[in-house]
Amino acid sequence: MKTYRISDLLDLSAVQKMAEAHYRATGMPVGIVDALDDAILVSTAWQDICSKFHRVHPEALKKCQASEKYIKEHLVESGACRYKCQNGLWNIALPISVAERHLATLFLGQFFYEGEIAEREIFIRQAREFGFDLDDYLAALDRVRILTNQEVDNIIEYNKGLVAFITDIAERSLAKLEADEAVLKQQYFLQKAQEIGQIATFELDLKTCEMTWTDELYRIFGLPVDMPITYEKILNCVHPDDRKYVEICPDAPFAAEILNIEYRIVVDGSLKWIKRKAEFKLDEKDEITGVIGVVQDITERKLTEEALAESGKRLRLSLAGSGASFWEWRPENNYIYFDDYWWKMMGYAPGNRIFNFEVLKKSVHPDSKPLFKKTLQKYIEGSIPRYEMEYRIKTPAGEWKWIWVAGECMEWDKNKKPLRFIGIQRDITPKKQAEEEIRSLNETLEERVARRTAELEERRRQIQRLALELSEVENRERQHIATILHDDFQQELAYIKIEVSLMARDNADRKVGQKLSYLESLIGECIEKSRNLSYELNPPGLRRGGLPMALEILGQDMEDNYGLKVRVRTRDGLEPISLTHASVLHRSARELLFNVVKHAGTTSAFMDVGCRNGMIYIRVKDFGRGFDYDAVRSREGRGVGFGLYQLTERITFLGGTVNIRTGPGKGCCVVLKVPRDGNV
Repeated sequence: MKTYRISDLLDLSAVQKMAEAHYRATGMPVGIVDALDDAILVSTAWQDICSKFHRVHPEALKKCQASEKYIKEHLVESGACRYKCQNGLWNIALPISVAERHLATLFLGQFFYEGEIAEREIFIRQAREFGFDLDDYLAALDRVRILTNQEVDNIIEYNKGLVAFITDIAERSLAKLEADEAVLKQQYFLQKAQEIGQIATFELDLKTCEMTWTDELYRIFGLPVDMPITYEKILNCVHPDDRKYVEICPDAPFAAEILNIEYRIVVDGSLKWIKRKAEFKLDEKDEITGVIGVVQDITERKLTEEALAESGKRLRLSLAGSGASFWEWRPENNYIYFDDYWWKMMGYAPGNRIFNFEVLKKSVHPDSKPLFKKTLQKYIEGSIPRYEMEYRIKTPAGEWKWIWVAGECMEWDKNKKPLRFIGIQRDITPKKQAEEEIRSLNETLEERVARRTAELEERRRQIQRLALELSEVENRERQHIATILHDDFQQELAYIKIEVSLMARDNADRKVGQKLSYLESLIGECIEKSRNLSYELNPPGLRRGGLPMALEILGQDMEDNYGLKVRVRTRDGLEPISLTHASVLHRSARELLFNVVKHAGTTSAFMDVGCRNGMIYIRVKDFGRGFDYDAVRSREGRGVGFGLYQLTERITFLGGTVNIRTGPGKGCCVVLKVPRDGNV
């Protein structure tokens, strides 16, 4: 609401005339000052001593302002504030309040009370202090009115009445202004409401067919604003198919019902939907004289309804296509609504679409009932994002169906109590049946896989045992052959060599002697080869010092015979192991070192031997040229890499592994691992 000043509520020129008449009658100067900004609104006969002297000099003015401040702070509603200012003059102030707001102050003064003229010396000192012309100042002082106490009291009572009169007029004026403002505001609100709501008000006189209307009617019907509107012009805008429903005929059956209809109009070739709501006007004889009502442009609503209807249709088709149905549950009355698809899915006859939730729960399988309560509670507590579960329900035919349901609460009350749930559900019985079949097949398959795995594991163990037995047989045969070579073959060759040597010495024929010497050297080479073969078949270090000593001897032999310097590092925990394992690992290590000699293009290698986690390992590493391992693997069993292929097969048969890391220009590292006890 606007903040009004006293000048907005009164004719101040009339008050000015009253003040002048008051001065002529009483000799008392009058002034009215605005309480908001101290503007002088009414003023008459202010004393010269004040206007020409006190308020002109800065120091005297300060005293005037101090007096005014005191008066403002000591004003009393419906009372007069008397105050002798610091310059020595009496003043009286009466507040003018309108609607409990202090809008102005009526001042009376300046004057002396009878008997105060003895204080003349004070004014003489003021004239000297402020530099006033003494004669002019005293002359102004002599013109100040001297009043008795009774005269002042009478003047105050009169001005109290004047203030009450002014207040009454101002409050009446304020009430009228506020009423006018409220009317304008209501008119503005009404106009805005009609614009926003696209609603127009009309009144039709059925006798004269004259119409009155609000401006919004022009916009709704697309008519120029300056065009006079007639009932016929309005009817001409109506769609031809709807005109028979729109035309108002008081004598027609159901005339009152026709006043409240929805119809179409044509505006600039476009179709609009209009809603009319009206009632008949009656005269004192209860005869119909006219119609008053409103029309509203509901085109947007109609388009929205059509879009919603189409959207709903698409939603229903989508749900039906996916095998899902829609539901709505209101816990306050415990009723749940299902769409047509659910009733058809469950095998119910067409009819009522509302179920009592308690009745529904009776059809739920006993195992699923606790799930309803638990899932709902967890959703309401906020521990799960939505209400979702799978449950079983009995159909009217007595069959059990598996249902998947999901939903959310769309409305809550102020206490966070759920009011309305909506969601979808789907018949997942075929899915559950398929899952059960798969589960059953999986169980059967798992049993078969476990059985076959056990069989394969047993075969693997058999193969491993056979491989160990074969290795043991092979090792015994090697020892046997080595023994034959050492004890028999080499001895016989040595005897033959001695005999040939004696024959060559005793024979005088030079040519025969040369041939015998040649045969002697060949026999010596055979003895050396037999000795080497015997050493390879049964390394003597294996029996004397076990695998560590045999590998150290092997490293020394590789340097002595082939120039490959091998650094051998053996770790604790290798002994005791079977001679078979030691023999296989020794031969494998020897083969790897020969590969270094033949292919690596380097003169040094490193061999690490130890036992970790029940596995004996040998690691052979060089920093030579390396090779493309993938290419070698693609030719396993033939050509280059045949040695690695055989080695891998031999170690694998013993339950071990071979790991090879290499690449062109990156050297080669081979790690062999076999179970220490032959059972890993």
